[in-house]
Formats: sequence, structure tokens, C-alpha cells
Amino acid sequence: MNIVIAAGGTAGHINPGIAIAQEIKSRNKDANIVFIGTNYGLEKELVTKAGFEIRLIHSKGLSRNIIKFTKSILSNAIGVNEAYMILKELKPVVCIGMGGYVCGPVLYAAKKMLGIPVYIHESNAIAGKTNKLIGKFADGVAVGFENAKKDFKNKNVVVTGNPVRKEFETVEPLKKGAKKSVLIFGGSQGAKNINAAVVELIKKAEGKLPYNLIYATGKKNYEAIMEQIDGVKLDSSIKIEPYIDDMANVMANANLVVSRSGAITLSELCFIGKPAVLIPLSTAAENHQEFNARVMADKGYAKIILDHECNGDKLKEEIEKMLDKNIDEEEIKKLMPKDATKNFYEMIKEYMK
Repeated sequence: MNIVIAAGGTAGHINPGIAIAQEIKSRNKDANIVFIGTNYGLEKELVTKAGFEIRLIHSKGLSRNIIKFTKSILSNAIGVNEAYMILKELKPVVCIGMGGYVCGPVLYAAKKMLGIPVYIHESNAIAGKTNKLIGKFADGVAVGFENAKKDFKNKNVVVTGNPVRKEFETVEPLKKGAKKSVLIFGGSQGAKNINAAVVELIKKAEGKLPYNLIYATGKKNYEAIMEQIDGVKLDSSIKIEPYIDDMANVMANANLVVSRSGAITLSELCFIGKPAVLIPLSTAAENHQEFNARVMADKGYAKIILDHECNGDKLKEEIEKMLDKNIDEEEIKKLMPKDATKNFYEMIKEYMK
């Protein structure tokens, strides 16, 4: 029994696809799951590392530049033919799209050319262009957040939630101490403004803060940031690390998190119920990170700082405001349905034999 999962680009598309693949495999030992992606994103690395087979095709996002647009059309036309040949060979019982432009050629070939049932999963609070298009002919649509339902006209739209890493399911409860704790980290696609703001915050505070601070700079930024704060005598409550290995437990034991608002990060925050100061990546497609941030901010569980407004003074102000609020973590958890992979499996289980 073959199942195809199309996912490409960022970890926010690929990791949930891997989680769903693992769920399917745990319930159906004879299931052979094959991913389809491109050679441009993280899919080849992440899927291979997870132990699944991946096939690569041509596909590119559409551009407003006429030359790039023409090249994209040609690339996707080639991708449709490549996907058709792969699907014809594998004869999957169902084809799943997790997001990214590679889903266009794959799911079009599956449904329109071969009549294979197709399902998509949208992890962001606003649907991407490719998923909106596929949603019109998909057999079912799964969304991570309630907000995304309105972007689909499909009759079968289910709020499944987003899969989170297994370690977030077994985090240790928050340890209450004399001082509150703040965790700050950037995102894989860039955190220049966040880093600059944190450096400014620490310098102006002369290395002493009224709360504990754990700050992950990112491995490539660590040395440069330490040079920038050279000469500042840091209080023992400030810990600066290049990377945090045990992110789940560190996040769970913070009173407040400052971060980007990609789908994975937001899902983890909601899953364990953490208030946040969110700084959406301004260059994210369709501005989806700001829409993600609003899921929490509209309920009062987060403050949003736009990229161009992010500086040390603004960060200090919003952190202190959020630390002063008495937010029930259990209320935040209601924003993210549990058992996302099981919920998605329920949508496709009729095809499992």
C-alpha cells in the first residue's frame, strides 16, 4: 500500500508531513510512504533523516517578474509530467499535500490526471496560494487553526491542529521561582532585528534584568553578539546560548516566550500554553507570520511587535507588560487541538486497507 506526501520549502511544511507519515506507519506496518519534493528546500535533508524515501521533481513559485513567471510555468509543467510518472508507478491509495509550491504539480496530477484521492494540510492561520487552489478540488482539507477555515470553500474542512514534536507532549510543568523567566529565540529564516533589539535591551539594562533571561542567538550569530556585548557585566540571571537542545522543557519552564511566529513555533506555544511576544518575519509569504501571531494576540495571550518597530525599548516595554498579566495557560492550550496526527488520520483512514 503506497501513500504519497508532497511537502516542500520550510520545516513548517515538511516536519508536520513527517509526523503524519509516522502516524500512518504506526497504524499500518505495510504502508510504504514516499515523499515528493524539490531540490530547493529542506525536504531532501529532513525527509531522508527521518528515514523516508523522497523523489524530487521540478517546481517553482510564481513570480510577478515576467521572465521568472515564464520560467516558473515551464518548471511546473515539467513537474506535472514528472509527478504523473511517479504516481503512475506507485499507484498510491491517497496523496497528501502539506504545503509549498511542489504540492501544485503533485496533487494536480494525482486528482485531475489519475483520479487519486487528495488531501491537504494547512499549518498556518492563513492559507497559502497553492493550498487555496488545491482546496477547490481536494477530497478534504485539514487546518491547524480555526482561522484558516474561512480560506477554503471545500465542504470537508476539519480543524485537526498541527503536529508538534513528541518532546512537547511530555514536558515538565512550570517551576515557580522568585523571579519570572523569559525565553528569547529567533527563527530559521532570520532574526536580525530580534538580535539587535536584545543586544540593545541588555546594554541599556547594564546586564541586570528584573527577570531571568535565556537567550538563544542561533549558532551563526553567537560570536558576533558576544562581541557586541563585550564589556557588559552580565548578571547570573542572564544566560546567552548559541542553541538550545532541550527546547521543549526550556520553553515549558519560561513564563514568557519571545520569538518569530512561524506555524511550528506558534503551534508549540499554544500546545503547552505559553504567553508570548511575537515578532513576525516581515518577508514571510502572504505575511502569514503576522496572521499566525494574531491567533494568540487577538485573545490577549500575546503582544505583536512588527519587524520595523522592533528595538530594545519596545521589546522591554512589551515583555514587562506581558509578565504583569495573569494569563491562564490552560486557556491558551484551547487554541491548539491535541492529537493532530490522529485527527488527520481519521480523515484518510477509509483508504487504509
